[in-house]
Amino acid sequence: CYPNPTSDYLNIKSEKDELIKVKLFDIKGKEVLVFDSFRKKNISIDISLLNNGYYTTEIITNNDKTYLRLVIIK
Repeated sequence: CYPNPTSDYLNIKSEKDELIKVKLFDIKGKEVLVFDSFRKKNISIDISLLNNGYYTTEIITNNDKTYLRLVIIK
């Protein structure tokens, strides 16, 4: 995921697998955004409506699941 920290857009790139779903969770673990059915290796997600703070990003590909920390600063 890049850039991190970010304010408006989140770019996600997968070297091998297609991206299936991306979920963002706030600091309390509440799911705040879900994006699915990409079937692409590179995506850009508009996160401009989210508040400042720390988020967990769950990235699901056709072969794996990865969790990354994300910081949003406006």
